Order: sequence, then C-alpha cells, then structure tokens
Amino acid sequence: MNVPNTIKVFYHPLSVVANVQKVAGERYFFMEKPRAVFEALQKEGLNLEHRTYEPFTWKDFELCHDPSYVEAVRTGTPVELAESCAIPWSKELVAAIPYATASIHAATNYAVSAGEPTMSMSTGFHHAKYLMGGSLCPLNDLNIAAEKIHRESGLRGLILDCDYHLGNGTDDIISACNQGEYLHNLSMGYFFSRLYVMHNEYLLLLKEKLTKELRSGFPQYVIYKAAADVFEKDPMAKHGPLSLKEIAKRDEMVFSMIKEAGIPVAICLGGGYHSMEVNILIHLNTFKSCSNLYFNTEHAYNFSQTA
Repeated sequence: MNVPNTIKVFYHPLSVVANVQKVAGERYFFMEKPRAVFEALQKEGLNLEHRTYEPFTWKDFELCHDPSYVEAVRTGTPVELAESCAIPWSKELVAAIPYATASIHAATNYAVSAGEPTMSMSTGFHHAKYLMGGSLCPLNDLNIAAEKIHRESGLRGLILDCDYHLGNGTDDIISACNQGEYLHNLSMGYFFSRLYVMHNEYLLLLKEKLTKELRSGFPQYVIYKAAADVFEKDPMAKHGPLSLKEIAKRDEMVFSMIKEAGIPVAICLGGGYHSMEVNILIHLNTFKSCSNLYFNTEHAYNFSQTA
C-alpha cells in the first residue's frame, strides 16, 4: 500500500531490545527510543505510513567492518572487542542488531526510488569504526546503507550528521573502505567541538556547509541525522548549541535546502540523552517540519516539555 501525502516510517519491533534497562542497565534507556518515537507518532495521528523491512545479514556487516570484529559482535568473544561500543554484550542485543541497522538502508532505498522523504527509527551509529565499535554504536548502519545503495544504484550520497558528537566512525570507514568517491560525511559535531558555535551562529554555519555540499553536485541523496542531543539541556551535550525552537529552525532550513536541490532525503533520529519525553518532542517536531514542507500540512510544533 502507498498512501499519498504520508511520510514512510521504517520501524521494526524486533529492532529494540526488550526490557533493555534490565538487560543492559538503566543508563541505556535511550535504546528504547525507536519504539517510543514510533508509538508517539502513531498516537498523535500524524500522516505516516508504517513500513517494515528485512534485517541485515551478518555478511552485510562485513561490507564496512572487519570480519573478525563482526564475528566478535555476533558471538560475544573476545569480550573486549564485542563490547568496544560500551554496551554490555547480550543475546538480546545480538538479535536486535540486524533489524536496528537495516532501517536506514530501507528508508534511504525507498526515498531514492520514490523521490519522497522517509524516516528511519534508527539513531545512526556514527561512532562505529571499521575495526571496532565506539560510544554506544556497535555497527555503522550509515556507511553500510550508503555502500549498499551505491552497489545497487551507483548513487552518491551525503550523510548530514547534525548530532552533537562528531561522526568519527563514519569517516574512519569512508577511509578504510575507499567510499570517498560516492559518500561524503558532513558532521556538524566537528565544527561544534572545535569552534563551539552556539544558537544562530550554529545555524548559519550549518547553512554555509550544507550549501557548499549541495551546490557541488556531489550528493544524489541525503541521509539526515536529525539528532536531539544538540538540545541546550541535554546532559551528554554539556551545553548544546540549540534551544527547542532553534532545533525546529534547523530542521526547516535543512528540509527547505534539500527540497530546493531536488535531492531525496531519508531522516534518522540521531542521539538524545535528555528525558524520553523531550526526545519524543524533538523528533515529532522534525517529522512535522518535513511534512509541512513536502506535503503542505499544518502541524503545530510543541515546545512545552522542557523539564
């Protein structure tokens, strides 16, 4: 079924570890975000169409990761390598990974083929490197999605990474797997960590960098990591650069520029370590911004839950 004027949302219930706080610990509450955001989108009655997808195979991970690291993640040994992403290894995590990582590829593939914006409930594991995981990212779904898209259609892509933290794993794999001819990574985390730009200055810098990429003629699709951890009260961001209203302005600007360039876009959630309520608010506002621009809806933003 293809319902017109809807954003296709790619979510699989098996992508989330059941009882994750019991399995991994309370500090890993954010791993439940894909399900929480998806259920909130449905509850609010927004114009989405739910799409599921096939999981990645463990062989797929070898497209962008060393086979010995992939095997460590699958089996849990050696434990130091298996847990190099700083998430405790478990059978439950291993079962969820093929579904959690395949979402971005499915969303991007649809966006490219249909020419419509899509949304993946993945966070985009941009710290995972070729040889190991990193900072809550076991395997890099961003690079794998781009690799598969290139092999399937020969297209060049841009990862627009608006996470607070830098996409170091993505760049590591671009180098290790020689993806530079068909994949660029614009990670705003680099500029924030080095220049400490805030508020409107951040938005102006993002506009400048994205304009340069789009005018280059390089990208034929964009994966937009619309992260929530740039929120000024996010505990992991340590004074993030944007307020809730400025995050909405970020999304409006990004979608406007990409639409004007005539390039397909697939959105993923990115990081976010404030309360689940604030994460949901930010990601629902991102959905609304995209829908309002592409489908002329009039969804109202919510900026009220700032506690």
